[in-house]
Amino acid sequence: MEHNFFNGMVLGIFSISSGQSVELFGGFIVLIGLALRYWINRRRFNRRNGAGVQLFSSYEKKVVLTLGERLLKLLGLVFIFFGIYVMLAGYAQREHEPKQTPSTQAP
Repeated sequence: MEHNFFNGMVLGIFSISSGQSVELFGGFIVLIGLALRYWINRRRFNRRNGAGVQLFSSYEKKVVLTLGERLLKLLGLVFIFFGIYVMLAGYAQREHEPKQTPSTQAP
């Protein structure tokens, strides 16, 4: 089995197999992506008035915030898909690891 820095770091913190640590990392990345998208959508919701129109103090602020929010939402989507990919890779890695069976000794 290949041992790299990331697996060694995660395995040192958690006593789980390398496939499970990769799955845990992937889940963490998915959660970051979901939190980022939630935060952006909440900001947009709180900027709306009673008619459902977003209010900005200036045109420049609207342009900068809209562009920045679009980029951050895209980054959140990339995090979600990358996290799912990492989780699937960890699952595949765990499925291909040799199974350890307890050895029995005759008395």
